[in-house]
Amino acid sequence: MESDSPESHLVLGILNTELAKTKADTNALAKAKHLFQSFGQSSTECDTIPGRQCMASYFYMMEQWDDCNCYLDSIKDYLQDDDVQNHVFFWNLGISLAACGKFKGALSALLNDVSRDSFKTDLSFVLWLAKSYII
Repeated sequence: MESDSPESHLVLGILNTELAKTKADTNALAKAKHLFQSFGQSSTECDTIPGRQCMASYFYMMEQWDDCNCYLDSIKDYLQDDDVQNHVFFWNLGISLAACGKFKGALSALLNDVSRDSFKTDLSFVLWLAKSYII
């Protein structure tokens, strides 16, 4: 499936990310990175919340944590009151902060802002939380 609009870039990026995660498909991961980057850098989306989320996702997948945190910080205030997105947002923010050694901020995001029980029982969550406590 080809993307012919900014919105289809976003949807295909999400779908390819899920394929990469569930099937360990490296081609899908590469496509997701490309789609998120092209959406986030497009002139019509670069200064929007979805555009910044896409760039944060791209840098997250590239493990470029400082760049990821820059984009996440730029939209944090706009997502504080969004119950649907805040669980995922603060999960990503907490892990990104921990990955670049900002453990105090990671603890705050993971403990105070991630409230969905299914997230808190995820092994990845528990491991990042433990690392943030220990270091």
